[in-house]
Amino acid sequence: RALVDAKTASGWAPLHLAAQAGDAAVLQVLLERRASLDLAHEGGATALHLAAQNNHVEATRVLLSWRASPNATAQGGTTALHMASQRGHWEVAELLLDYKALPDLEANAGITPLILASQGGHAP
Repeated sequence: RALVDAKTASGWAPLHLAAQAGDAAVLQVLLERRASLDLAHEGGATALHLAAQNNHVEATRVLLSWRASPNATAQGGTTALHMASQRGHWEVAELLLDYKALPDLEANAGITPLILASQGGHAP
């Protein structure tokens, strides 16, 4: 397990890099080899945060199917749903909601995913 969770000098684990790149196949292999699903990167971001932030639908699906926490919070209390909503990544947002992400979970200063979507010009 130590090798699949080893971090680079800048704090990136293989799971973070695969999520950031949207490589669902590599995520699957890492998770099969017991990579820590909710291992946090700098600022508290998990692989799910990174996949959602970058609109990687299949990577998000793989992480959620392995039971990544859809309500895990990064720095500032942001969840993957906050990140997807802020950027208008609706397919990812819908997937997160399907896996029970809380749409009314507030980040710092009471910011919800809907507020972020509205501020970004992405509100329905």
